[in-house]
Amino acid sequence: YLAAGLSDDNADILSGELELSDLFERAWAASPEHGQAVANWIVNDVLRVAKETGSLAALPFTPEAIGQLVGLIADDTISSRAAKDVFEVLCAEGGDPAAIVEARGLTQISSPEKINALIEQVLEKNPTQLADYHAGKTQLLGFFVGQLMKASRGKADPQLSRELLLARLDA
Repeated sequence: YLAAGLSDDNADILSGELELSDLFERAWAASPEHGQAVANWIVNDVLRVAKETGSLAALPFTPEAIGQLVGLIADDTISSRAAKDVFEVLCAEGGDPAAIVEARGLTQISSPEKINALIEQVLEKNPTQLADYHAGKTQLLGFFVGQLMKASRGKADPQLSRELLLARLDA
């Protein structure tokens, strides 16, 4: 598990039993550049659901689906918040993460043009807060980020959104 870059704690947990180790190996094979992220999902989310369902074998999704889910996060196709939604669907129905993202419209907005258009809408709807921000109440940045995420229904790339919003507010 050194090759996967796992923390000692995750390596201990994942190597503790053969079924869990096999699950990790198969999930990691589906997203080989993201061993630690795959391990985190298994340790934090998959094991929680396995406890609820009674066993790893009872899970309705394949180990590869976890690796694919991690890949969708890593390539910015979906946000970590959308990944939680996809995981819930996987737990309920199984399936292919990419197909779930497509069917449910969870693809992250990472186009600067689309995000800038949303920023302009948010600023137009909140002229008082904009004036207060420019008057020195920079703590309103959090308000604007929240409004932007609300306007994008949680689909806007959070990091890019914050960068573009800051650039627009400080222009």
